[in-house]
Amino acid sequence: MEQQTKHENFVAGVVGAVLGSFLGAVCIILVSQLGYVAVISGVVMGVCTLKGYELLGGTLSRKGIVVSLALVLGMTWLVFQMDCAIEVAREAEIDFFEAFRSIGYLLEEGYLNPRYYWGNLIVLYLFTLPGAVPLILGARKSPEEEAVPPYVSSAAAPGQPGSACQFYIAEPRWMRRYRLSIFLPLFVVLGFVFWALLYTSAQGNEWGPLMGCVAMVAGLVVLLSVGVHLAQPSQAGRWIYVRGGGALWRVDFQLLNLILEFRFTNKRGALRALEWGRLSEEEQRAGREAIERAIQQLTAGQLPPGSALSRAVACLADPQLEKETSWFWKISYRVRGGGTEPERRKKVVIAKAYPGLVPVPGTTPPEKAAPGRWGFGLAAIALTAALFFIPYTLLASPAAGPAVYRPYVGEGFTVQIDETWESDGADGFVKGNDEYYRIIATPLGAYTPEETYDDLCSIWAEGCIPLKDPMYPALWDLSDGVTGDGDDYQFFFQEWEIDEDFYGCLSAVMSVDKNLLISIHGYTTSLKKYHQVAMEVAGVLNSVTFQIGQEDAISGRNFLCGDGSQLYLDPDGSFLWDQTPGSEASACYLGTYEVFYGQDAVDAIAFREEYGLTREDLWETIFYSMDGYWPDGAPLEGGYTTLAFGSEETGYHVCLDTFYTVILHNESMVHEDGSAEPMGYDTVYLGFYIPELEMADLINLNTATDARWYLQE
Repeated sequence: MEQQTKHENFVAGVVGAVLGSFLGAVCIILVSQLGYVAVISGVVMGVCTLKGYELLGGTLSRKGIVVSLALVLGMTWLVFQMDCAIEVAREAEIDFFEAFRSIGYLLEEGYLNPRYYWGNLIVLYLFTLPGAVPLILGARKSPEEEAVPPYVSSAAAPGQPGSACQFYIAEPRWMRRYRLSIFLPLFVVLGFVFWALLYTSAQGNEWGPLMGCVAMVAGLVVLLSVGVHLAQPSQAGRWIYVRGGGALWRVDFQLLNLILEFRFTNKRGALRALEWGRLSEEEQRAGREAIERAIQQLTAGQLPPGSALSRAVACLADPQLEKETSWFWKISYRVRGGGTEPERRKKVVIAKAYPGLVPVPGTTPPEKAAPGRWGFGLAAIALTAALFFIPYTLLASPAAGPAVYRPYVGEGFTVQIDETWESDGADGFVKGNDEYYRIIATPLGAYTPEETYDDLCSIWAEGCIPLKDPMYPALWDLSDGVTGDGDDYQFFFQEWEIDEDFYGCLSAVMSVDKNLLISIHGYTTSLKKYHQVAMEVAGVLNSVTFQIGQEDAISGRNFLCGDGSQLYLDPDGSFLWDQTPGSEASACYLGTYEVFYGQDAVDAIAFREEYGLTREDLWETIFYSMDGYWPDGAPLEGGYTTLAFGSEETGYHVCLDTFYTVILHNESMVHEDGSAEPMGYDTVYLGFYIPELEMADLINLNTATDARWYLQE
């Protein structure tokens, strides 16, 4: 039986390894996005890369193993980064490329758990070994062409080489278009596969896109196999065809050069296969002589079938045409049996890249380059698109699409929540069958954010343990933030396993200026669903806006005062204070006014040293009132009623941003008889505006008396 030694094509092998590594990368991402353990698909990465080199390169040599392992290491790291970037992009709602560039920063800053990241990467590398090691060991057990020791023929060549041999050398340019038409579409298909995977990951775990990806990857395996088969004619450069001794011979001149007696060049093809066109004229002449001598020895029957020489120079005896296309001939030739085995016929493909070659009588020799086989490329792209979009269309959910949000308005704040959240009739929301959410707002009171943070942590720590692999470890500490409206706040995010198989997360926003604590809770009994719950809670945290103290509640409005007088504050900055409204003869004060609120109100009073109030004094008063403010409550020694944190009693909500300073610049007084008297002094009021009562509860610093202004529309 005839034996054939595989010939290595290094460049084609590298292309095969790259294609195989792409297939392994697709498998890792697809398995991960399906929600399974992606490290198992590391086996596929090892197998596909090494097998890809062997399929297109012809054999797996030492250099093939080195190149393939380098590709496995590099591609495994790249695809792991891509998988992490997909998760980051989905959770942070940013595009994939920005997430990919930010992986290093997120690791450094602690947004990604380093132990989780490096642990999974190492395990993924370890899982490539079961795929790669068996192939490597199998390759090392098989003799490689470069490892075959030079063969010395035991039979002497009878006489000089004949001169009747005709040589047919392949024209390399004649197959370039054909080669491009086979491999270029495969790279387009790989690009489409990666796009589809990224698109599917952005849509979430929708059944339609996921099944489309599964079908598309299966089709990719088939297309790669078909492409490898169709690419055979493009390897025409490895053969020389010779007519001599009354027969047609196919010569593997690189293998022939490994036999010491027939060596015609010192080039061994270590980095790339020998190319006849790159040999010098002297080397080509020596090569022809070596081929003629080999044909003579084989024709004389001096060497047995299966010898190294008969594998390098094969006789295509009694050729018959089986098939002819625009790119190749497929012929059959007679092979002599061994022992009791009868003769048989074997088929071989000959590319139409040999000017003047007529392999079988009656065929026409090629005269120009073979055309491209672009039909395969178009069919490959169309098939891949169909395999993705048909399941995507048939299985797509009618409700599929980006999440839609609606505002949830609480007391003094607004957040954006998923419109699929349904109220449970109390203070919570339900989504689906296993997601629960709560949004609770309470006065911060006289507690500092640090004290509140410690108390909330202590409450959650009772019977709970921190989640092993939190999504937002960098947010666990108390941090500072600023809303889109410029309001300062402090926030934190915590993730816990509550009891057993019950997972929860808590995010909280605390604003001292607003005297407000907003806590957002998420719960689920499914660890798989927990990541979605945590992401939604974080989204609510990032959407907080405050309504408290956002606008001036006093300027440009009219008030009925506690003594029955009427105060008109004109939007142009002037005021009129009617002492007896409705009376025909009433005294009035005229002038201009200034209104300050928030920190500006504190600064405006502290600036007036005549009142002896410092910023610390004013903040102590404000802070003292934030536990619960009662304008009509029973006064305690020193001022207003205060409520302890956690008391069931409630007061009105006051804070820094509802604290006001009003300065009336009294310019003149108009008496009942209409005469005017110049005044030239200021009256200063400070206190809180209470929206629930539509009232300003103030103190007249000039007279140290209470003043209450009730809004009049």
